[in-house]
Amino acid sequence: CYPLFGLLLLAILHLKMAGKGGAVRITQGITMQHSRSGFMRALSQFGEIVHCRKPPFAGIEGEDYVNIGFATQAAADECYKEVKAGNVFVDGVQVGVGAVERPGADRGGGRDRDRDRDRDRDRDRDR
Repeated sequence: CYPLFGLLLLAILHLKMAGKGGAVRITQGITMQHSRSGFMRALSQFGEIVHCRKPPFAGIEGEDYVNIGFATQAAADECYKEVKAGNVFVDGVQVGVGAVERPGADRGGGRDRDRDRDRDRDRDRDR
């Protein structure tokens, strides 16, 4: 009976908080040493945290993330601004937001590169 009551209470609390807060998704700098409580401890400086989701560490770029839900949108905005500026460290490691950049990855323009290669090949053939 008590576990069911706890789930019901959690669902009601979630519905009350819907639309009032904001969330930040951290995608850079996450390591195996990081824990959910470490993120909550480090990011609570920006405001009340209502949820924190950190899946197990995968070790694959782009798959490791932490979702932090704040009670207010203002707290989420402040956290995002500071994390984006590179001013937030969790357990001594700088964390960040945004897409993970992979070294040597194609940054777009592949179509232009193909077009340039074809043009160069045609020019060499005409010589």
